[in-house]
Amino acid sequence: MPSLQEQARDEAYASAPIGAEPRSMVELYATGFDVPLFFLAGVEDDTPVVLEDGTTVTALACAFRFTPPGADKTGPTPAKLGVDNVSGKILPYLKAATGAISVTYRAYLGDDYGTVVDLIEGLKLKRATVAAATVDGELSFEEIATQAFPRRTYDLDTYGALWNA
Repeated sequence: MPSLQEQARDEAYASAPIGAEPRSMVELYATGFDVPLFFLAGVEDDTPVVLEDGTTVTALACAFRFTPPGADKTGPTPAKLGVDNVSGKILPYLKAATGAISVTYRAYLGDDYGTVVDLIEGLKLKRATVAAATVDGELSFEEIATQAFPRRTYDLDTYGALWNA
């Protein structure tokens, strides 16, 4: 059964004007990249797009497959990203990445690249397999359970009540 978010997304896509099919864009960023990379599927030329904060960036035309994260009877399922013709566009950046690659997914309807209709942030590329001209990767959210909480050092200067006098 689809989640409320998936139902809302499907309803928005179904109620779109005729001919305004969803266009997917992914943003990749890692330490070692000069700037984030933006890839837009379903277009032939590099295209200027507007992000949710109003910033305009140029998205490179690139064929890719994106499966959003979900859940089934066994629990959460990871998102998946597959990029074709990787040798020319992405491989140099993958080699330059010195840390985890952060992935943000955005969707636009039709040729309206000024309004983000779907946004999935906080994904990390966990595993990637590189074939001759294709990269397939598994994306997941950061594991919150393994992070320290709160990220604060309890000392006497900040928390005077810790002093047992």
